[in-house]
Amino acid sequence: MAIYSCTGQSADEAAVAVLEPENTTVASAQDTSANLTEKNLPESLPVINTDEPSDSKGTGKYKEVQIGKTIDNALARKGEQVFKLSCAACHTSTSTTLVGPGLKGITKKRTPAWIMNMINDPERMTKEDPVAAALLKKHNQVQMTNQHVTDKDTRALLEFLRKNDEGN
Repeated sequence: MAIYSCTGQSADEAAVAVLEPENTTVASAQDTSANLTEKNLPESLPVINTDEPSDSKGTGKYKEVQIGKTIDNALARKGEQVFKLSCAACHTSTSTTLVGPGLKGITKKRTPAWIMNMINDPERMTKEDPVAAALLKKHNQVQMTNQHVTDKDTRALLEFLRKNDEGN
């Protein structure tokens, strides 16, 4: 399993380290890279394990997202429709990766604001958010396409993802 690490204010400045058992590759958006062993990895390079939960809200217009203690089933059904129309070409609601990551468990790993910011403005997120930049690197630099989903549909997608993760 690879662990990705980012540093810098944006993906253009970020150095991403891919930690493998025997060596580590550090690459930046300027296409510079160097092979390093874990022993000589710069201490200033924080490690981001994209499989671990993060309390980041991401960057974008969603700062705080109010969610209920229970699932709004009508909103989740609307979100499922939006998912099928706008997301299913690249993502699954399971843990299976297509072009992008499978989304099962996403609400257990990311905050509601982070999820909504990623849906709403994925380009900004991969440029400014270290977790999103690490995910971009992990998925072969395939940039998530902005589907120009409305705020209401973005919230519906979040509710669908919450329902999808119930019991996990």
